[in-house]
Amino acid sequence: MTAVVHYQMSDLTGAQAQKIAVLVNAIWPEDKSVDELIEDMAANSAGREVFVVWDNDMPIAHAEIFSRTLGLENGELVIMAIGVVCVDEQRRGEGLSRDVMNAVFAQVDSGRYPIALLQTAIPDYYAKLGCKLVENEWWNSQADNPKAYPWYDPNIMIYPDNADWPTGRIDLNGRDF
Repeated sequence: MTAVVHYQMSDLTGAQAQKIAVLVNAIWPEDKSVDELIEDMAANSAGREVFVVWDNDMPIAHAEIFSRTLGLENGELVIMAIGVVCVDEQRRGEGLSRDVMNAVFAQVDSGRYPIALLQTAIPDYYAKLGCKLVENEWWNSQADNPKAYPWYDPNIMIYPDNADWPTGRIDLNGRDF
């Protein structure tokens, strides 16, 4: 297994944040520039954590987590939100994503969070890691248009696949991840 290093985002050095931003931008260049990613990491670091695999001093795999309170029809549910999962394109196929995600899912397995939530374009991959697709009506009370579908991807998954997941409408209660 590859060594996955777990950080509070606020504890990253400027050089580490820069290198992670370069990796993320290489995977999703159309989303944000490297500078915008660095600014976002600095402005939104409170409560966010990252899991990184380094090769010497370069990040080659990465995932981010944070706590999010979802609004349910009969209350609230605190979940672990998973975002910005990526692997250097030259290093894919080495099991790095699996190692990072196992470290992330360990936060649920240890009882720190009851459940994890993510969106993905590759649901079959995450199903192999113990996730399952969920079918809910989603909205975002924090958005300019709250009734609009708040995710950019149609595949919304939870971990673990045997978790008790609510039915009905769910308020994402913030931007997607």
